[in-house]
Amino acid sequence: MAGALDQGWAEAVCLVCDPVFESADVGFVRQVQSNPGSRQVTDLLWEADPRRFARRYPDSRTVDSYGTDWPPPCIDYWVYLDGDARQARLSVEGWSLDDEIIDLSGNGELDGVRIGNSVAGILRVPAPAVDPCGNPSSAKSQQQPCHRRATGCNDRQPTPRGPGTQTSG
Repeated sequence: MAGALDQGWAEAVCLVCDPVFESADVGFVRQVQSNPGSRQVTDLLWEADPRRFARRYPDSRTVDSYGTDWPPPCIDYWVYLDGDARQARLSVEGWSLDDEIIDLSGNGELDGVRIGNSVAGILRVPAPAVDPCGNPSSAKSQQQPCHRRATGCNDRQPTPRGPGTQTSG
């Protein structure tokens, strides 16, 4: 089985996901939380400036959801991790979306692409940069050959999830 969901894994995930959050231009700031006893990462959290978020995403209905308690200290985008099940649960404020379960491989770069694609679909921003085979386009990845080149690759695009998006059925 692939690597543990530890600090090294989290750093690789964040290297891929941070540009996705930054492209929303709403002041996202990241935190990585881990279990001190096992050193396993338990959660990833990106927090947005609420006023900037509301201006950029008025259709998120975030302001309405807080009512008279607006503005909150931040708008949260949580990634709750279950290392045993190799899954992440993406939970976002606003949009009235259900949490999304994302299967993890234990490879931080690949998992970063999976998480980043989901976030990009919600925020309607560019998906993580990947090479033609779907590998993250970080400096580290550029040095490694595409292992699937001989079998062909699939282009991966984020699926929009916010209000006003349409899905084909």
